[in-house]
Amino acid sequence: MEVVTVAEGRDRYLARKGADKLSDKHARGVKNKLDNFCSLFGDRLLSSITADEVDEWVEDRQASDRTKETYYNAIHALFEWCRKKCFISNNVVGVMDKPVAPSYGEPQSLAVDQIPDLFRYAAVIDGGSMVPYLVLALFAGVRPEELTRAEWEDFDWDENTLRVRQRKGQKLGVEYLRAVEIPEVGIKWLEYCNARELKGKIRCLLYTSDAADDSLRVD
Repeated sequence: MEVVTVAEGRDRYLARKGADKLSDKHARGVKNKLDNFCSLFGDRLLSSITADEVDEWVEDRQASDRTKETYYNAIHALFEWCRKKCFISNNVVGVMDKPVAPSYGEPQSLAVDQIPDLFRYAAVIDGGSMVPYLVLALFAGVRPEELTRAEWEDFDWDENTLRVRQRKGQKLGVEYLRAVEIPEVGIKWLEYCNARELKGKIRCLLYTSDAADDSLRVD
């Protein structure tokens, strides 16, 4: 077998055939996790790494169980690829107990009478930073991933619509999937946030408010 360090295995794994077809987000996530692993084990030979060491490293991550599970998956995929390339004889990660994130069951919808309380608190906590997110998610049905890409420049205030962006491809410019109409109550909340004057990412909004305006009702 070829003698390969963990860092060398990482580099060859990231440059493997087909890796360029992964989404930018997924590729960055995998690279960050493997770089983190290599910060401790990079100079070691792949064949010298034990399951106990990997297990301890994963458990030491200051992260949720779900994030630990993604760390495990990244390291397991690296070692499995290296095994197939005959850099190691066994994938020691495979004998570990895989971290399992807790299941919270199916998502539940908010009851109608919960919405006013949600907005009342959102308007006074952390400068109201969550208000636009809630407005667009609850009143217009914009998906979470769409909201992370949304910018205030995507609004057409004359038509009260948001042009929802699709994921940016490596070779594609920004295109729009659909125009989402914002109902009147949503527009009132956005105006309360002075949204017409804002620029840049919607999720970065911060504004100051001592209390929610009683005239801004959601029922």
